[in-house]
Amino acid sequence: MSGTPTKRDQNRGIHGGVVESYLNPVLKRGSQSRAPDELITVIAEGFATAELVKLQTTLRLTLVEATRLVGISKATFLRRQAEGKKLDPDTSDKIVRFARLLHTAISVLGSESNAVAWLTHPQYGLSEEVPIHYAQTEVGAREVEDLLMRIAHGVFS
Repeated sequence: MSGTPTKRDQNRGIHGGVVESYLNPVLKRGSQSRAPDELITVIAEGFATAELVKLQTTLRLTLVEATRLVGISKATFLRRQAEGKKLDPDTSDKIVRFARLLHTAISVLGSESNAVAWLTHPQYGLSEEVPIHYAQTEVGAREVEDLLMRIAHGVFS
């Protein structure tokens, strides 16, 4: 096994990774955009811990908040990070869920700071729940996306 990372490995790191591809519209449209079958494969293999760090940093969460959000303990995350091990597929899938919501919120609300503020504060259209907490299940995430689409189309929520 060579010490040179492959293009696929490079795309998984904190720069140009899955979370970054959702945050950066140039990557989304450009050569690093991910086809669904590729994304499914990468999720099944598990993400590098750097993906959760990128999501945590972008959402301005503490490590405890970020790990709780994706259903992994802080101790398990830190152990995997120290050992250079990947996250499990379920955790990786949740990271994609939140990156996708963040991307949608940025598109609708116009900026990353507006999106982060909206996602991390209670929203009337979600019965005063915080969107990122509401989205801990796929059903909840779909409701958050639905609310964002109503906002985008000017439907009072």
